[in-house]
Amino acid sequence: MLKDSWDERKEKNGEYLVCYCKIQDAAFTTEMTENEIKTSARLTIDILEELKNINNTGLNKEKFNTLLKQYTTENEKAANGV
Repeated sequence: MLKDSWDERKEKNGEYLVCYCKIQDAAFTTEMTENEIKTSARLTIDILEELKNINNTGLNKEKFNTLLKQYTTENEKAANGV
């Protein structure tokens, strides 16, 4: 049974924080360490800051294509175990 508040849906299990979630009628649990939570929060803030910059200054297509190519290459290498 899913609870309504964050405090009722989370529990500490060893080094992991377990959260009971429900998205579009699919219930599941997530397990994250505190470091993973800190990393995801930092990434979220970085993404939101970059989106704010894009909104305020416009999108530099050349920079975007360079970054897209860089991250695509990095992800392909990671997927291939290189």
